[in-house]
Amino acid sequence: MFRLFLFLFICIINVNAQKISRYKGESAESFIVRIKPSSSIVYDKVIETAWNNTSVLIAFLSETYLLPLSDDPQQTAYTRVIATLYVSDSYKKNYTVSIIDTLIEEESPPKIEHIFFANADNDKEKELIILTTWDINNPSVHGKLYSTSIYDYTHKLPKKLLFLNDISSNVNGGCDCIWEIGRIHKSKFKSKADIVNGLQSLGYTQ
Repeated sequence: MFRLFLFLFICIINVNAQKISRYKGESAESFIVRIKPSSSIVYDKVIETAWNNTSVLIAFLSETYLLPLSDDPQQTAYTRVIATLYVSDSYKKNYTVSIIDTLIEEESPPKIEHIFFANADNDKEKELIILTTWDINNPSVHGKLYSTSIYDYTHKLPKKLLFLNDISSNVNGGCDCIWEIGRIHKSKFKSKADIVNGLQSLGYTQ
């Protein structure tokens, strides 16, 4: 189902992406607000940075959606956040779009804790890493869920970034939680430093 949502979002963004030009002197946030789909809002700060010498913008666009009536007769409004990468030409004038990933609500809205680059595979280029958290608070368990997502870099970035599942799992924090039955789990990967140290311990030179 979420693949369908993502497909529709990509279709919308591709129509707009045919001629995405940034005005001279336009701030990163103003640019994203101007060209984003009308159904979405900017969820977090817009980041302007370089990924392996490629100038990029990273934005998180939030939008509400409904499940099919057969799955949710109450038609509850849910929220998803589309992490989106805008790749500029050498003049920072024209941009193409790559979808990074889709973040959904768990028991709370996702919080983007860290966005950074580090080596997480066997080539020399650094990968994109996003650390996201969700607050967990229900009768059986409370705490915070930590999720590490690592995306591969290629010289020609695709429409949808490649998620590196295996290496992400190796430095994924999971639930830093206390259960009602008395079980306690402490996450090992709760910060950028934790993740970088974990990658180094796996043999990836930083």
